[in-house]
Amino acid sequence: MLMPDDRVAGAAVDEPLLLILLGERAAAARLEAEWRREARAGLQALVQREPMAEPADLLALAGRLGVKFENGSATGPFERDRRVS
Repeated sequence: MLMPDDRVAGAAVDEPLLLILLGERAAAARLEAEWRREARAGLQALVQREPMAEPADLLALAGRLGVKFENGSATGPFERDRRVS
C-alpha cells in the first residue's frame, strides 16, 4: 500500500523523465543539479551533526568498564569472550 509520501516521491522522480519526454532537457538538467546540491548539503549536515568523542572521555569509559591497557593492548572483562571466538 502506498503512503502519501510515496506518491509524492514517485512524482518527484517522474518529473525529470517527463521533462525529457517533453523535450525540456535543460530544465531536467537544472532540476537534477538542484537535487544533487540538496543531497550534498544534506550529507554535509549529517556529517557535521556527528559528535566526536574526546580521548579523555573514551579512556574514562574504558576505566568504568574495567578495561586495562598493557603494552598497547586492551585487556578486561571481555577478554574471555574474545578467546572463545
